[in-house]
Amino acid sequence: MHLLSLERLRRDEDADASTSTLLTRHLRAFAADARRLAEVGVPRHRIGGLWWLVSTYVRMLAPPTADPRRRRVWLQVGSTPIEVVHRNNSSDRAMIVEVLIRSAYRLPPDVSLPEAPTIVDLGANAGFSAAYLNACHPSARMVLVEPVDESASVAEANATTNGWSWTIDRVAVSERTGPVDLYVNGWWASCTIKEEVASRRSRWGRPEATLDRGVRQVPGTTVAELLDRHHLSWVDVMKVDIEGAEIDAITDGAAWLQSVGTILIELHHKDLDASTVRYRLEDAGFVRAAGFRSGRCEAFYRPSDPT
Repeated sequence: MHLLSLERLRRDEDADASTSTLLTRHLRAFAADARRLAEVGVPRHRIGGLWWLVSTYVRMLAPPTADPRRRRVWLQVGSTPIEVVHRNNSSDRAMIVEVLIRSAYRLPPDVSLPEAPTIVDLGANAGFSAAYLNACHPSARMVLVEPVDESASVAEANATTNGWSWTIDRVAVSERTGPVDLYVNGWWASCTIKEEVASRRSRWGRPEATLDRGVRQVPGTTVAELLDRHHLSWVDVMKVDIEGAEIDAITDGAAWLQSVGTILIELHHKDLDASTVRYRLEDAGFVRAAGFRSGRCEAFYRPSDPT
């Protein structure tokens, strides 16, 4: 049996932090998430939801696992209850906390959407962000992009379980169309097509180092080709979390950017030059939501409707 260790809470920036500092931060985060869970938990599943959160925080002290067995947790987004299917592993549990309990992809107050918006999720993983956005906008057309088969199948289960109609495209977003190498690991949310990103994340102490699944070749597509293939002339919301490939997808003067109203993007500062991505979005007419930041997600929107 593996021992629990506070050292597993240590981040890259925590080199000089004491274990008491790590524990204090962990307990404060748990208390904050427990308060949030009281708001987003389904009343009749509240005790089960709290136990799920406790076990998730305990697992953060244990060696990371890639347990493929599926579990369920019942949450709600606004007044919409959802049944969340997930793998019983460290990655999925962490993403549920970030996306569905902390509402990482909530829209800034300046953004309003039509009753039936088109939402594209680049880097959908197991469908947690899509679940959040679809619960917020029940009539939305949802197109998910996820190259990892193991994660895409869980996303399909989430759609089926909740009666949602999602189009799931099992491709990787890249700077070109054609086969690309995908660096896969059991911390599913961090699979990437960027070799340098995978190499940095494989060093000792990171979960990817012990959960490596090797390299596989998958279909790659540009964003422009993706939108054309799905006949999308306008996208109300595009969520982007493609693990360091954002700078390849959002190129200078990319014409497809003019077909998007709002972009919710997670910029991995250690993996790319975030300022370059911000500049390209602002140069394309997007406004960065002032003072708005939800976890690691940043929001960019157009100040007026498309003409």
